[in-house]
Amino acid sequence: MSVARLHCGARLRSRLNALLIVFIGLLAFNGNALAGSMTLAWNGVTGASGYRVHYGTASRGYTQTLDAKANTTATVSGLTDGTKYYFAVRAYAGSVTSGYSQEVSGTVGAPTDPSDLASTGVSASGVNLVWRDNSGNESGFHIERRIGMGAWSQIASVGANVITFASTGLMSSTNYEYRVRAYNPSGTSAYSNTVVVGTTAPLAPSTLAASVASTSRIDLLWRDNSNNETGFHIERQIGTGTWSQIATVGPNVTGFASTGLKSLTTYGYRVRAYNGIGVSAYSNVVSAKTR
Repeated sequence: MSVARLHCGARLRSRLNALLIVFIGLLAFNGNALAGSMTLAWNGVTGASGYRVHYGTASRGYTQTLDAKANTTATVSGLTDGTKYYFAVRAYAGSVTSGYSQEVSGTVGAPTDPSDLASTGVSASGVNLVWRDNSGNESGFHIERRIGMGAWSQIASVGANVITFASTGLMSSTNYEYRVRAYNPSGTSAYSNTVVVGTTAPLAPSTLAASVASTSRIDLLWRDNSNNETGFHIERQIGTGTWSQIATVGPNVTGFASTGLKSLTTYGYRVRAYNGIGVSAYSNVVSAKTR
């Protein structure tokens, strides 16, 4: 090679590397993928005749190369689902090759299913849903619902990393069931757990029973007959006096210890369930006398 050719090659390499600063800053994994593939996009470099995509399963440990020729996008296929890959691009012009671009990475495959779906803030016409996002590669989440035991239907989609949704326009006195799953271009995850929401006041608890535990404590037990309560209100009376609410417990709780009582005193108890719609009827009333 002549001295002039060497100088020409050095200038071209310098120009490519300098222009690659812009190229580096704009290289991105765009998230468009089919199963077993990933698509990359980048801005072109003046003076380059082509680009090579280098990739592998270790950072800066590239084991394979794809020649994208003069294109500024490339789809790398034959990848293994569930595996994280690292990518970098080099521009070339003849025998002159630039340095590596900024490295990007992505995991191939459908996202992991969300979990811990729960309902909050139930009202007569709406409910707020919240769930745990267990994936780092979802495009978003599909929310599905059914009425009673009817067919499931998708009612909404939300974006990546969103973990809440407000379902509105519900009918009164109706039970709704919800589930959520993540999605990306590679596919969809399994469904989350389901949650049942009723736009009715809960059913009354039943078979309330009281047992004297000590001179100052009476234990209560009851049957929970509802699946849509926010919790239970416990009320008490002394002798034949007025009723007053003494405590509130959460959903699915079926027991309560009434403490701080006076000895040799008769207490009456009753319990009712509640949610954002309203309160249930009262349970049966029980009485017990401390020792």
